[in-house]
Amino acid sequence: MSSGLGPEVEYTPHSEGYTRQLRFSQNGSVEMYRNNALIGTTAFAVDSGFYSSSLTLEMDGVTNYGFRVSADYLTFDNRPVDGPAELFARRR
Repeated sequence: MSSGLGPEVEYTPHSEGYTRQLRFSQNGSVEMYRNNALIGTTAFAVDSGFYSSSLTLEMDGVTNYGFRVSADYLTFDNRPVDGPAELFARRR
């Protein structure tokens, strides 16, 4: 889908040459890692609504994320508000 503002460019951790991990804990905190180095810790909250669910956390300047959980994947999807879509796989 094109925005009409020029070519879409996709930057991913893979295309940029780094890894990215999120580690959620039961106490409501999440740790963010880049190349296995801790880069930040913040609190998170989940709001489950009738039509959609959102995850509130401060990451990369974005606070609220639309999300879905299916099988072993967590998908953040903020495309409706011109944000990114990101897919995280559960680490085994």
